[in-house]
Amino acid sequence: MNTSSADGTSDEIMIKGKLKLIDELGLPWEVHFQDDVYGDNDITTPSGTAHGEGTRPDWDWIERQVDLGQDVEIGITWLDSAGNPKGGHWVTLEGKIDFGEGARGFWYRHDTEQDSTGGTDSSHFSWVTMRPDSFLVLENEPSNYIDIVVAESPIVGDFIPGDANGDGFLLASDVTYLVRYPKGINPPPDPLLAGDANGDCQVIGSHVTFMVRYFKGLGPAPHAGNCR
Repeated sequence: MNTSSADGTSDEIMIKGKLKLIDELGLPWEVHFQDDVYGDNDITTPSGTAHGEGTRPDWDWIERQVDLGQDVEIGITWLDSAGNPKGGHWVTLEGKIDFGEGARGFWYRHDTEQDSTGGTDSSHFSWVTMRPDSFLVLENEPSNYIDIVVAESPIVGDFIPGDANGDGFLLASDVTYLVRYPKGINPPPDPLLAGDANGDCQVIGSHVTFMVRYFKGLGPAPHAGNCR
């Protein structure tokens, strides 16, 4: 990623490095991000394209990536006592908790002592709040705001929305599969979004109701959503 010992890893070379790695290893992945500089503009290199999907890292967007099992990294801008940027830091998102606005937080992993030999990689938790300008803030860290979020997603091949058991048909057995999956009796649908019957990019209990209504002729057919 052309990381500099003096200046660290910029947002742009972070993304370009990911694209290069994915290309060199032939991985079926794509990169997308939300960033205050690039916004909805893509970043294109000879290795591929990363898709810009917003000018401010947004809680709902980040939560959706986590729920879909994506790999997510968060870029933080540190602030000095006067509120001016004084550098940045990357952390890897490990999980989230959401009790509604005002009670949301992230678990994340990072090296808190990057100048030490060997580093001190460890897990942390922080509640997340929002500044008046809509930037998210990690409350348990020193003065900061989140300026970029990058996610890597598997490129999913063709599948039938609602075909949770992957047999190529929409049948009542898919409803049974969706009932048993959250209970840990069945493994996740493969791909996971095959269990997304209503296009909301999740696989949750409401999809069972959606499928039941479809089979009774009371609702629309299962359909795919834009789930990047």
